[in-house]
Amino acid sequence: MKTPIFSAFILAGCTLAAPMAQAQDAAPAAPQTITPAKDVSDTEVDAFASTVVDLQGIQQDGSLQPAAKQKKMIAALQSHGLKPARFNAIAKAAQSDKTLQKRVQSAVVAKAEPAK
Repeated sequence: MKTPIFSAFILAGCTLAAPMAQAQDAAPAAPQTITPAKDVSDTEVDAFASTVVDLQGIQQDGSLQPAAKQKKMIAALQSHGLKPARFNAIAKAAQSDKTLQKRVQSAVVAKAEPAK
């Protein structure tokens, strides 16, 4: 069963993919391959989860215009050390790889919980 937070990261990944595609229109297209779960380090899962939590907050911020949201989303991604292509590759892999999906979901839930 997918949690709302986990579903949000998939949405966030799709949201990030659109502006990245526009920005990369001038660049030659690189082949998209799905990253195997074993190729995603714990550090990347942690960075991915932190990014997802940040993106969810940005998405829910009704005071921001869409262009400002996009800028904040890209800044959040970069602040966690992930490139857009890598973020999207992890998101895509997590959709089809149950092991990676569980790793990401656990990390996102842990980061989304309020500090005690």
